[in-house]
Amino acid sequence: MEATEYPIEHFELVTKIARQLKALSIQILVHEYHYESFGSWWFTFRRLGEKYRLLFDGKDSVLRLEVKTGATKNQGVFLTKWEDVASEAIAIQSSPTVDQVLALIQRIAV
Repeated sequence: MEATEYPIEHFELVTKIARQLKALSIQILVHEYHYESFGSWWFTFRRLGEKYRLLFDGKDSVLRLEVKTGATKNQGVFLTKWEDVASEAIAIQSSPTVDQVLALIQRIAV
């Protein structure tokens, strides 16, 4: 695959995820993608008033779900505190599938 195709593939994946999350009443709030960091990405979302963050670590091929537990102020900067909820190893040199993402998120949707 050419380098210019990776971001396209990523945003197609996120579009599919967003459509599936809508059915679970989950709203994506923020999203970031980093091609130069092994294709790592994350997004935060809200479900029933709580905020969560889903991260894909492209270097270690790990998908991780975290819940916001609070925030602190350090030298005038607010820092969000996150606590691990669940994680899953993904096949090396592969992006997670929509099904893998949804399975992790559905652990909190019960």
